[in-house]
Amino acid sequence: MKFNWRRRLLLSYLPVFFIVVTMLILIFFLSMSEFSKQEAKKANDVYVKRIIETIDSSLLFIEQTITKEMMSNDKFALFLGSEDTLTRYYNHFETSKVLFDLMRYNPLIDSLYLYRNSDQVVLTEKSSPLFEEFGDRRFLISLIEDGVPRRYTGLRMYKENAEAGMGRPVITLVKKMFPPFGNEGFIIVNVRLDSIRLIVQPMLDSKISHIDIFDQNGSFLFGESGRLADAAIQARPSATTMVASDYSGWVGNSSFADKSLFGLFSVISYVWMSIGMFTLIAGCIWIFYITRKNYKPIEKIMARIIHVSQNSSLSFVGKADNDEFKFIEAGIHKLIDQSIRYEKQNEENQIYRSKHFFQQLLEGNLTSGPSIWKDELLHLGFGRDIERFTVIVVELDKYSEFIKINNVKDQNLLKFIVSSVLKEICQNHSATVWVEWIDAYHLAALFPIARDMEAGGSIHQIGEETIRWVADNLSFTITIGIGSPTKRLEEIPVSYDDAVTALQYKSTLGNNRLLDLTEIAGKTDHKDMFKNLQSIRSITQSFRLGDENWKEEYAKILGQIQSEPIPKDDLIGMMNYMIYQLYQESTELSEELRRVWETRLPEFNAVLDQFDTVAELEASLFGVLNGTAEDMRRIRESKTHYQLIGDMKAYIESHFADPDLSLTVLSDQFELHPNYLSRLFKEEFGEKFIDYLTKMRIERAKKLLAETGHSVQDVSVQVGYTLSVSFIRVFKKHVGMTPGDYRKGIMT
Repeated sequence: MKFNWRRRLLLSYLPVFFIVVTMLILIFFLSMSEFSKQEAKKANDVYVKRIIETIDSSLLFIEQTITKEMMSNDKFALFLGSEDTLTRYYNHFETSKVLFDLMRYNPLIDSLYLYRNSDQVVLTEKSSPLFEEFGDRRFLISLIEDGVPRRYTGLRMYKENAEAGMGRPVITLVKKMFPPFGNEGFIIVNVRLDSIRLIVQPMLDSKISHIDIFDQNGSFLFGESGRLADAAIQARPSATTMVASDYSGWVGNSSFADKSLFGLFSVISYVWMSIGMFTLIAGCIWIFYITRKNYKPIEKIMARIIHVSQNSSLSFVGKADNDEFKFIEAGIHKLIDQSIRYEKQNEENQIYRSKHFFQQLLEGNLTSGPSIWKDELLHLGFGRDIERFTVIVVELDKYSEFIKINNVKDQNLLKFIVSSVLKEICQNHSATVWVEWIDAYHLAALFPIARDMEAGGSIHQIGEETIRWVADNLSFTITIGIGSPTKRLEEIPVSYDDAVTALQYKSTLGNNRLLDLTEIAGKTDHKDMFKNLQSIRSITQSFRLGDENWKEEYAKILGQIQSEPIPKDDLIGMMNYMIYQLYQESTELSEELRRVWETRLPEFNAVLDQFDTVAELEASLFGVLNGTAEDMRRIRESKTHYQLIGDMKAYIESHFADPDLSLTVLSDQFELHPNYLSRLFKEEFGEKFIDYLTKMRIERAKKLLAETGHSVQDVSVQVGYTLSVSFIRVFKKHVGMTPGDYRKGIMT
């Protein structure tokens, strides 16, 4: 029986269709088993990650607590600083109390002690054993020889007494003391391994999986078996999950408790997958063979079409339908369509290629040789007599406002206008330029400078005209940074970096202008960049006490910043320091006042992210600071003892020079119990009465030393110290130098 063309195709493909589809259905259902297994593995991964995160959070809390205590508690300075015999035992006692409190408030801590390098003194929370008799002496020696580990150590055995047995399994955190005592000693914190295990033990007791925890050195710590620090236990080779901590380096291993849970289905799944793949490949070969055999009559015509498409640098794919005449017609149309499409694609590729080469030039990724790059520049219209190159960078001012008032379409249109205006102005000056947008709000332009061209004047004139045109015709402004000229292609990244650096000075020099780094460099001197830090500390102290003088200090420091060019990154760093100091001061206040700061912190960060110039920064930051001060003032005024606090503060300010002024005198004056006054003072001012009085006296003494010629003895009497020796000791403790040295430093 003879079949027509359609029936032959149908009978050829139907068997293949039924066989392949049947196998795919079988593979689908068997693959569901593998999918379930993978999902179970993912859930197990999440479970182990949760255990590791719980451990990390506990260890991180201990590290943060120790770091905070080291930064804020001056008892460590008493232990590490120079001391005489009379105060040594008292200092040791005070410091050991701090260690004891740290252990009491952190139950995970097994033990901790301080070590002083100068005389090998060890101080624990209980005693100060001799270094030769200290049980952890070998560990201290390894710290001195090998250096302090970055994070927690691995598993080790700790014993305080050298004659003790094996010791207790712990992990250890070692911290160097902060400047100026960074090289004088360490604080060693030992964390109990069994305490950490108790935190995660409920999660380890899983009936589905076995979970073991190892340290960064591969030593076993604990697991679902309940054993602790057992060296005989190794990582299970059949572990399905291994999760490593980025913080501690610990590794969590997990494997299924029932190993045969998915075993049978896995084997079946792999077998049927193999059979299915074989069937699919066989079906493809069958289809290919039958198709080739049935298309013999039109093969020559197809070959001819393909031959023509290859000769015209086009590729032909697909077919119209099963009618050979329509196939030929569709092939011709396809060739025409492809020709048009490739022509458009080639134009687009030229644009992307140009932008890619430009980015490589700015980044210094010259993978090709200089001759190839010069040919590329010639292709872009650059001449052969190029002597130097200069890069300028155009920055959109107040970009946050720009994206708020313009949608994406308008933004792209305005950026196109800016680049087109720059090109047109360059044409008016007979200057060649290569312009590309390198990010959302930066446009870079490369100027080739020929031998007979004046580089600086022409580029400055082009930049000034572009700035004026944008300011007069568009709703925003631009600032242009000019880099230094370079003689070689390889040095173009240097010119680009200079242009970007020049834009950093926009915050202090102002926007809507031209910034040339060669001109700015002669006006800047960053040796005294941090000279305002003392003023910042004065602002924070006045702000904490509710003293309105902070506004005057704030205006003064912002005026000093605006008077000299400072890069934006340095300015942001200085402001971040001020915000950090304000926040640290707020931590000493009452809970209500601290809550005001926590609420306002996002506003401070938003100001630093969005400002363009120092004037904007001054206005915006002052608004947030003033609002915060008003909130704190309202809270203080709402309290019944607000008037009492004000009277106490005024009395102290007028009588601080009285050597007999004390908390007892203050309680007699206001007819209140000393303990009540002490607690009230601490809540409102964030520090003890004696600390507040001492700071006031020291600040007054510094002013007298700087502005008058009075002797140290006279100054000590004027600020409330009858004995100059006591005054000198207190002054050196708070300022870091004697009054005489302080006066010499001010004079020089």
